[in-house]
Amino acid sequence: MPTSTSTTLAPEEEEELPASALISPAFFNFAIASCFVTSIFGSTVNFYLFYKFLRREGKANGFQKVCLVKTLPNFMICFAFLFWVVPVTALSLTYSQLPYRLNSIVGSLAGSWAYLFSMFFDSLKSMTMTAF
Repeated sequence: MPTSTSTTLAPEEEEELPASALISPAFFNFAIASCFVTSIFGSTVNFYLFYKFLRREGKANGFQKVCLVKTLPNFMICFAFLFWVVPVTALSLTYSQLPYRLNSIVGSLAGSWAYLFSMFFDSLKSMTMTAF
């Protein structure tokens, strides 16, 4: 029985296009502006609330402590969008044009603050509610 050697050809790579090339310019500008305004507003409000909850006179109740702890992950997420997502998108950079390590670090930090640390802080807070 003859043996056949088949060569598998790599699939043709598609050209990587930035978001600005895939959607209308008006929607692209609206999306950038929306992310920018939301991230500035979110960063500012969460920083202000963190400061106010931290500097509040008298003994804080449990709700105030939970709010204080929740401002940290919210601030970090908004901050990551403000200084990474908005500039990368506005400059129309593609994934291959970004520094891999930096992109991984920023993405991991923003994601971990959003999903892991927020829940972790809530769990710690509920376990140590009487200690504070």
